[in-house]
Amino acid sequence: ARNETSDLEACLQTIIANDYPKLEILVLDDCSHDRTAEIIRSFAHAGVRFIKGAEPSERWLAKNQAYARLAQEATGELILFCGVDTRFGPQAIRALVTTQLSRNKDMLSVMPRRLTSEVMSVFVQPLRYWWELALPRKLFNRPPVLSTCWIIRRKRLHKLGGFDAVSHSILPEGYFARELVKADGYSFLRADDTLDVQ
Repeated sequence: ARNETSDLEACLQTIIANDYPKLEILVLDDCSHDRTAEIIRSFAHAGVRFIKGAEPSERWLAKNQAYARLAQEATGELILFCGVDTRFGPQAIRALVTTQLSRNKDMLSVMPRRLTSEVMSVFVQPLRYWWELALPRKLFNRPPVLSTCWIIRRKRLHKLGGFDAVSHSILPEGYFARELVKADGYSFLRADDTLDVQ
């Protein structure tokens, strides 16, 4: 999270409200210059763990360095990454994990349902989704992937070199999806009433 306000609070509230057992919630403050750290710390009573970020070194893009730090701090077998503009229904994380395990996938990426009707999101997001879905990406070993919400097995992440392998990649999750789809270890899903990601 970097220089966030209401989106961060709303995102954390929907994650905390999930019925998934033993959920570990980590939020990295990526060198914000506003109240972001204070907002994160205000959720400590609900089990949210604050992680202080650092300015990226030359070998890292800021987002990838933050992802690497979060992956290093996480203790679970599965690691779920999401942006602060993501909202989860109360059973969404359980549904995501259940889907991943039942399909025997190492990684899933979710295309969320659009929550707002703001002018920019009405045009920009659909164009982004079209880019991922309409083109014959599988023919070029480029499966669709979105950074909005994705989950990966910790062991597979490390086996693929972790975020060190993608330190300068604009879409690091795309690399993991490309590698895992080769052995049918990756799926791209559209959110629905059960997989309620918005």
